[in-house]
Amino acid sequence: MVTVAAFYRFLALAAPADLREELRATFASTDLLGTTLIAPEGINGTMAGSPETIDQLLRFLAERTGLSRAEVKF
Repeated sequence: MVTVAAFYRFLALAAPADLREELRATFASTDLLGTTLIAPEGINGTMAGSPETIDQLLRFLAERTGLSRAEVKF
């Protein structure tokens, strides 16, 4: 089973490149696929993966950006 999650959050990111590298390192060995744009203005993405991987991604984004699961479209 695959879950698709679409999300965006406008917020000031002081170090978007650092967040990108942390995201890559954390999910490189998972089944996560898709595109997430990370910029000084915030994040915007559509990602797909197993329900467990999507849950892990959303917890990661909540911790680092404050993205609420209520803001995500499935």
